[in-house]
Amino acid sequence: MNKNSVFSKTEKGVAALGWGKLLLARQKKRLLGMVDGRSSLAELCEESGLSQDVAEELLSGMLAEGLVRLQFAGHDVSAVQASSDDSIAVTELDPEEGLRAWAEAQRGTKALREEGFFAHKIHPMQERKGRPNILSVEDDMLIAHLLTALLTEEGFDVRHAADGATAFRMLEEEMPDMVILDVMLPDTTGFKILEWIRKQPRLAYLPAIMLTAQVGEEDVMHGLRAGADGYIFKPFKPEPLLRCIRGVLKL
Repeated sequence: MNKNSVFSKTEKGVAALGWGKLLLARQKKRLLGMVDGRSSLAELCEESGLSQDVAEELLSGMLAEGLVRLQFAGHDVSAVQASSDDSIAVTELDPEEGLRAWAEAQRGTKALREEGFFAHKIHPMQERKGRPNILSVEDDMLIAHLLTALLTEEGFDVRHAADGATAFRMLEEEMPDMVILDVMLPDTTGFKILEWIRKQPRLAYLPAIMLTAQVGEEDVMHGLRAGADGYIFKPFKPEPLLRCIRGVLKL
């Protein structure tokens, strides 16, 4: 940590500011409120009136508690603006919105651990000609084959992409009824593909389910902020997978 280090709030940090029952020391709460993903440690010290030693101690504690993340640790602060970091701009949420989103992430995490799936949104029934079409984006070929075999047997048409580049091309060529996204891919992440989908007018409301091996509140929050409609926990079982797909598609 140095004077040019830049921090951003985590989803937990945003929620903490709006959580009346969570007691934060006055200095700590004030400093957390100033963390915006852009201001350097030196700028935070100047704005808060804290010495660098005190600010570093408070930020170190907040890092350990998961309230902030180190977004940039180099010496050129301007590089933060050009960074393609995977972090989400959680500072855009006000405390009330952050609290609601964090509560939803906690609910989703519990459902994933107990049931193996979490359906966040339910989409209205769409008129379809023939079998529902699903695009599976998965780099593990064994899992991809299992998904294809299972979903085909259950009445779905399945197309497969093994990486992000192929997924982008296929989504531009044809719109499926749903996309299932592995989180970790060789050339990108499922979150980045989902963020791209939500920015495309034609695809913005495409139902999307994340296939993930990580079941933490931060992981679920990441997907919710990116616009995920549901989650499947790896290694998945057929019934939770099908319940999630049918739930999101309202089948």
